[in-house]
Amino acid sequence: IVNPGTKLDDFIRWFSPNDWIAAENANEQGKLSKRMQEPDNMWHQAWEIANTVTPHQQKKLFDHVKEAEKALNYFDSISPSDLLEQIFIIACTSIIWNFKNILSEIHPSCVELLSKYFHNFYSCLKNATTNMLEIEEMRLVLDSLSQLELVMSQIISITHKIGINSNTIELNLLEQLLNRKEVLIKNPQLKSAIAATFAQSKGDKLKNPTAIETIIRTNAKLPSNKFSKLLPQRMYTLISNDEYRFATGICY
Repeated sequence: IVNPGTKLDDFIRWFSPNDWIAAENANEQGKLSKRMQEPDNMWHQAWEIANTVTPHQQKKLFDHVKEAEKALNYFDSISPSDLLEQIFIIACTSIIWNFKNILSEIHPSCVELLSKYFHNFYSCLKNATTNMLEIEEMRLVLDSLSQLELVMSQIISITHKIGINSNTIELNLLEQLLNRKEVLIKNPQLKSAIAATFAQSKGDKLKNPTAIETIIRTNAKLPSNKFSKLLPQRMYTLISNDEYRFATGICY
């Protein structure tokens, strides 16, 4: 099927641009390649026998109504496990992009300290997707993600407060601060920076909170059902001067 008024040249320019020789100047017209000009070329033969049909009479290559109905039907019939799997993968992708933006704020030399945590996160994520996102595998991904987020925030905080830079000695000190409870600091400038940080924290006073938010998570059985399994439960409250919020998520 071809559109009325069109030529084989129009089709070739769209379907096979390499078989279209463009004009060298504005006064000339382009032409087909040598192989496309041959009379026994299959595209010539197909063009000759093709029916001419106006666009509005042609069968749609993409029926947007039908495809939208398929999508809505898929959402209506999707299983909870499939929905969780897709949301989980999208969330992990979004987290990786956020980490990429955060890494731009960290000195490149400090990023090396995060490599093992990133490797652990990617390894857990790969295992989870390979094993069809089993619960235990997903829990490992979340644990590795929490550890990565914690270390990343610690690096940003330490480098901001005491001015760790790309110096090899100072990077070793940063690694010790992340992995040890006590660290001996010999650099006078770093000593002064740390002392100033603690002195400033002692003088700060916490302001009255605008709201109090409480989240309680636990694994428990429903007391009203003796056959209930041990499942995650969640309670949430927010209390401020002008509103109260209460929410509960119960699994049974």
